[in-house]
Amino acid sequence: MTIRHTHLLIAAIGLALLPLMVRAQPVKTVPRIGYPRVGADEISQSFVERLRELGYAEGQNLIIEWR
Repeated sequence: MTIRHTHLLIAAIGLALLPLMVRAQPVKTVPRIGYPRVGADEISQSFVERLRELGYAEGQNLIIEWR
């Protein structure tokens, strides 16, 4: 077996094992909340503050749709 055949054999083995080595990353979904605004800004602000206390930040790991 020549060096050229050895390289070809190694490349073929690598291509055969490639599907086992490459895995798709799971899709990360961002939670989305629809929040109706009825005119009480204090309630909206306290809602967002409480979400921050729980570890959620709008635009980073949470989407709030203000309606």
